[in-house]
Amino acid sequence: MGLLGTSKYRLKKKASNDLEFEEAASFIHDGGEKILNSNDEVSRYSKLAIFIIIALIGVLGLQTFRLQIINADEFAALAENNRLKEITFRADRGIIYDKNKNILVGNKAIFDLVAIPKEVTRDADELRQVVDNIVKITNRDFSEISGSLEKIDRASYKAELVLDNLDISSAIAIESSREKMPGFEIKNNAIREYSDGKYFSNIIGYTGRVNQKDLNSDAFYETADFIGKEGLEAYYEKYLRGEKGRESLVIDAVGRIVSASNKLETKTGGNLVLSLDGNLQKKLQDLLEEMAKKIKIKEKNNGVAAAVAMDPRNGKILAIVSLPAYDNNIFTDPANKNKINAIFQDPLSPMLNRPISGTYPPGSTIKPVMSVAALSENIINKNTIIEDRGVISAYNTNYFGWNRAGLGPMNVVSALAQSSDIFFYTVGGGYGNFKGLGVDKIAEYFRKFNLGERLGIDLLGESSGLVPTKEWKMANVGEIWTIGNTYHLSIGQGYLLTTPLQVASWTSVMANGGAIFQPYLVEKVISSDDGSIIKEFNPRIIREDFIDQKYINIAREGMRESVLSGSARSLKDLEVKAAGKTGTAEYGIAGNTHAWFTVFAPYDDPEIVLTILIEGGGEGGINAVPVAKDVLSWYFKDR
Repeated sequence: MGLLGTSKYRLKKKASNDLEFEEAASFIHDGGEKILNSNDEVSRYSKLAIFIIIALIGVLGLQTFRLQIINADEFAALAENNRLKEITFRADRGIIYDKNKNILVGNKAIFDLVAIPKEVTRDADELRQVVDNIVKITNRDFSEISGSLEKIDRASYKAELVLDNLDISSAIAIESSREKMPGFEIKNNAIREYSDGKYFSNIIGYTGRVNQKDLNSDAFYETADFIGKEGLEAYYEKYLRGEKGRESLVIDAVGRIVSASNKLETKTGGNLVLSLDGNLQKKLQDLLEEMAKKIKIKEKNNGVAAAVAMDPRNGKILAIVSLPAYDNNIFTDPANKNKINAIFQDPLSPMLNRPISGTYPPGSTIKPVMSVAALSENIINKNTIIEDRGVISAYNTNYFGWNRAGLGPMNVVSALAQSSDIFFYTVGGGYGNFKGLGVDKIAEYFRKFNLGERLGIDLLGESSGLVPTKEWKMANVGEIWTIGNTYHLSIGQGYLLTTPLQVASWTSVMANGGAIFQPYLVEKVISSDDGSIIKEFNPRIIREDFIDQKYINIAREGMRESVLSGSARSLKDLEVKAAGKTGTAEYGIAGNTHAWFTVFAPYDDPEIVLTILIEGGGEGGINAVPVAKDVLSWYFKDR
């Protein structure tokens, strides 16, 4: 009889070829040993079979332990990578337009070489051959590529940038050789293309590759992404960057795509529409640069200047110029590393956005603010006369006006027109029996005009300036406040510091009758698909009705008289009526002066404020006024 026929624990065969579970269990538990012992030959083969089974179970157990415990992380990641891979697609960055829908910023396609570290060969000789091949194709330095590879985490499946800005022929050559370059692939990307970069760089800013800080702070970004670094590119980053596309791919063991799912299309970033008039920006910059070059030889100017043009009715910025300028297209190409370093190391600081970040003593441009402060506090009225003899003395110190021979009897209107220092020394600090405002009241009114505070323009790096007080001087200089400090403060000198944007802002208050608007550059963000409005930015008033209208009208009259008969009379024949105030602000070594002029027009219905500053530019009436005149003439006549 056969092996299975010698025992009462016979396994019955079902028609379906399945074993009865109960009988099989009984055989294993009770009868197996008896059967094996009943026949030596059978026993020998059975023992061998059991040994083999036990050995196989042991091997499988060890393998399971190795897979699940020792190499669990590695094989889990590998299994996931082989099974499911999510890829992302970068969105195009939004376009930036000026108010006339002229394109200031667009995009240009580029190609990047990235590596998936875990998929790159670990064999040194093979990797050397791959890198040599890439060098041959791209004509890039071996050290550049090897340096990138040395920095990556070889256990990562996250794409890492190896080479950027590849030309299309190199990209095609690498893509066609990918089977010889495991772990390397070409990714599409885009860099910014700035129209007339040197005119708009201080406004637009530029983009650059993300750094580790960017990656850590926002999960949106991946290696090789671009992010706004300065200007509007940085301030409106979340509108401009768009939304990435995503797709899940199932990949087999040899890297072939089995299926794709969960596809999410990219969404191009929003387009910015600015209040900026691109033509005015260019005209203003060209004329200001030309004047700065003219006076460079005779004055202590190095071509450094700033200008702001804004609409006093709403705070919209029409133009904002900072000199020296730089071309932001330089930042789009890594081959320009030396040029980029030169910009950052330039002693004239072209990266400093002077209209909003540069701080200067405003000089006599502050006198309209001083006028409304003195009128509001009943220190003077419109008919108050103060004799300007060219000098006043206090505590054995002489304080001179710009005209040492004296300007004669001055009221507030003529004092503004002729820019009488003696008049404003007196209303600010007092003299003899005449009571002045005093430092505390002056500081109070300066703050009402938002001096010492940021205005909130939609650009990074705005300075607040400085409104000095007795307490500030003691804490920062270690000295008590003197009458001389008050006199200097009253004519925009001494410790007082403002930005050109702040000067344009208080000029706008005089123009519009009493409102401080938050200045802004972006009017709206629109969809790149259909032009629909994503976000609209409306005028916002910071403060209004803080000065009686009648006092503002008196200051306006004085600024108008400055054009008719005073320090800005070269604007008298302008096509439209204008009102303004010159300033010549001393700084540093005696004799060094900044040239200022701030103006609004038309006088009866103002639509533009223009503020000019030329660092070390001498007298405002001589060097800043002509620039304003040419710009306003073009604006109202030729534009």
